[in-house]
Amino acid sequence: MKYIEVNPRTYDSYMPTYVKTNTDAVECTNVYTQSRSSVTEALDSIDKLKPIKWRNVSSAFPTSPWFDVECIAEYGSGSSRVSVAVGRPKVVNGVVGCSILYRVGSGNWRKATTASGTGTSNFAFCSVACNDAGLWVAGGEDDSIVAYSNDGASWTVVDYGGSDSFRYTNVATDGTDFIIAPGEMLTAEQEAEGQEWYGACDRVFKSSNGSTWTKVDLPGTEYIGTIHYANNKYIIANTWSDTWFESADGNTWTSISGLPYKDWHSLAYANGVWTGVAYDDWSKECAIFSTDNGETWQLAEMPSTGYWNSVATNGAIFLAVKSLENWAYTSTAAVSCDGEHWIQIHLNRLGNWKSVCYHDNRWIIAKGDSSMFNLAALYDVQCKNDFVSSFIYGQ
Repeated sequence: MKYIEVNPRTYDSYMPTYVKTNTDAVECTNVYTQSRSSVTEALDSIDKLKPIKWRNVSSAFPTSPWFDVECIAEYGSGSSRVSVAVGRPKVVNGVVGCSILYRVGSGNWRKATTASGTGTSNFAFCSVACNDAGLWVAGGEDDSIVAYSNDGASWTVVDYGGSDSFRYTNVATDGTDFIIAPGEMLTAEQEAEGQEWYGACDRVFKSSNGSTWTKVDLPGTEYIGTIHYANNKYIIANTWSDTWFESADGNTWTSISGLPYKDWHSLAYANGVWTGVAYDDWSKECAIFSTDNGETWQLAEMPSTGYWNSVATNGAIFLAVKSLENWAYTSTAAVSCDGEHWIQIHLNRLGNWKSVCYHDNRWIIAKGDSSMFNLAALYDVQCKNDFVSSFIYGQ
């Protein structure tokens, strides 16, 4: 193994991540009591830098998936690890791509099919999750659909909406059951009255098998941005609202008030800290964190503005990626150990980065244009009060 330390200095977005190969870690203790500048100065002393490369794991894609990735997830380990990527099919030269890809272990990526064998090209998906038993659920972007699978390869698509219509379906699991939280809805009654646009949503749906879904009412009507389960609770982050929702079991929901108005897109939890990221091309205050299990939240400043799409954790640090900065593709990402202090890192290429996850001792991030890159591992601090930005690179 080779330990690699990140330098937080801001370089041109076209430059790669800069690192120093050394077995010594740089520490900045008691990060909660130190300012952002002191953390940055401690890490900024690193010299003898050289680029770090993300390993491309999409070279084994099918020859013509033509696929815009929206979300990635993994289950299992080693040679039996299943990786699933969901998104939108693209049409190239009249040929329609797919919307779900999967692979087992380090094998080739393959195009998933529905149970009827018709493929997944007729659908678009924006979220995916897997429970502890290996059951997968993918949330549809339109048409009130979800898909479920026991292996990531064969999927069954179901309509959960009944007479009402839903879209932008977010998915989360507590390890057993699933909750889907549609971002928007158009009820049959609204449609009968001539309404054509989708509005805010007042419900979620719960399932243990992915096939049958039970409606659960929310305590308010909101445009839902994302849902995440951690530390014995679900949290729903709503967009452009001062109210979020939380639940211990997915059956009874209560409101969390006093949230900042942002276009929240992703949540993560580790070591007593919840954090979230948002779209914001005008302000760097596009992160949020909570140290009391989601009851109160504070804004945090990211290293740069942009469309921060996704945040994930390895249990020690958070890694956030974004798709756009000033309406252009970007090579920047950000890391934090506490959700409050974020340091910019640079990827080795530009992209509209859509999703990040950590599983089986490795990070994987995805661009929206069929490219995925893998870092063997990104390990960090022994405890949350130590800031040690060490990458372990290679296997």
